Amino acid sequence: MNLAEMVKRLAEEKGWMPAQLALAWILAREPDLVSIPGSRHAQKIEDNAGGTEVQITAEDLRTIDQVFLLDNPARLPRRSRH
Repeated sequence: MNLAEMVKRLAEEKGWMPAQLALAWILAREPDLVSIPGSRHAQKIEDNAGGTEVQITAEDLRTIDQVFLLDNPARLPRRSRH
């Protein structure tokens, strides 16, 4: 399973949009990082904003990190709040 498939599956299990989970993961790994997702549609902007409300667990982080490392071993962000 690749990273995109895993994020989509995990997001669906939790009732989130994949973009919300991805943004929550970035914020959990690098809280000082500013992510600016773009969109041409107002609904997508609202969906993306919901990523700040997603409560990602330490287990979710480990799951995503494991798949991310398999796909991109040199690119995992350094810090974590968990």
